[in-house]
Amino acid sequence: MAAQCVAPRAGGRAARSGSSLLLAAICPVLLLVVVFSFWSERSSTEEVTAFVGNQGSAGRTDTSVVARSAALKDRRLYGGITKKMYLERLQHRRWAAQFPSPRLFGYVEKWNDVAGEGLIMDQEKQQTYLVIRDEITRSYHKHASLQGGEFVEFFATDEMDEVSGFPLARNVSGPFGRYVKGCEEYRTRMLRHGSFPKRFQDEEKDYPTRRGEWYLKSNGAKRFKK
Repeated sequence: MAAQCVAPRAGGRAARSGSSLLLAAICPVLLLVVVFSFWSERSSTEEVTAFVGNQGSAGRTDTSVVARSAALKDRRLYGGITKKMYLERLQHRRWAAQFPSPRLFGYVEKWNDVAGEGLIMDQEKQQTYLVIRDEITRSYHKHASLQGGEFVEFFATDEMDEVSGFPLARNVSGPFGRYVKGCEEYRTRMLRHGSFPKRFQDEEKDYPTRRGEWYLKSNGAKRFKK
């Protein structure tokens, strides 16, 4: 009788241990299913909200879309620029046609700000022209200057300079009559002596050029001398 009573207890313990192992294996799977279902519902809700928001804002952006399309159409009609810029360039070309010398584009080969002169190579790289400071007509500063490599526009004349042997460039400006950038050296001199002046209010004598070993002549360098 004792053996008969003990046998069922061992079978019950085995069954309970098997069910606990089964639950331990199923619980992570159920947890993953719940998390995945929650994430899918949330993403679908966000997509619906974004779609509704886009549909609602479509009416508000119609005006900006029409404005952009009109601007692009305007640029196609006037060679990739706006109508205002096209009319300004047309007016500039009519002004340049009044002079006998041709109006050319070119690049500044070099510029000597101390001497106030430089060289300009035309856009076709056929001729080099001499430019002096007095012929720079479109500048932001009284002390007009040019920057090396700058793209400029000028009248190509037949007047030859006796010293350099190059023809003179007259009425130098930026492309299509705009302002030139100016020499970086002169801008650095202005900034070194204080705040940057306003347009056409600079005086070149107020910004002396540092020549030679100027850093050895300062008061700070005297302290290191024996």
